[in-house]
Amino acid sequence: MPINITAPLTGVFVAGVYTCAGTTRALGRVLDYMGYGWQHVNENKWSHQWCIVTMDGQAGYADGMGRYCRLRRDGKRHDDG
Repeated sequence: MPINITAPLTGVFVAGVYTCAGTTRALGRVLDYMGYGWQHVNENKWSHQWCIVTMDGQAGYADGMGRYCRLRRDGKRHDDG
């Protein structure tokens, strides 16, 4: 039976095929499972996407496509200024 890579999260976790939105949603699912709050930045936009994450009372970001993360008060990525 062929794998449906259009099903939610299947592309990232099973097929290894993904988009910026897909990696953000997959990372968000992992963060949900771990009990962390997060927001999807630029969701449903034709733009780079990442998660703003709250861990231990500190805001930061996690970027599944860029493969980096950092705690930062404003939740912006390092290249957002």
